[in-house]
Amino acid sequence: MDAYNTELKAMVDVIDGKADRSVIRSSYEDAFETYKLARKTWAIRLEGEKACKARQDEPVVSN
Repeated sequence: MDAYNTELKAMVDVIDGKADRSVIRSSYEDAFETYKLARKTWAIRLEGEKACKARQDEPVVSN
C-alpha cells in the first residue's frame, strides 16, 4: 500500500471508530494546507502537459 492510501485508511479508521486518533500524525489545518499545495502543484503540472501537447500539435516549420 502506498503512503497516500495508508494515510487515507488511517483517517477513515479513526472516523469509523476502528482506530485511536493518535494514528493521525498531523493536524487538520496542516493537512488542509498540504492539500491546497498539492492542488496547486497538480494544476501547474496539467498546464505544463497542455502546453507540451499544444507544441506537439503545431506543424513543423522548416527554413
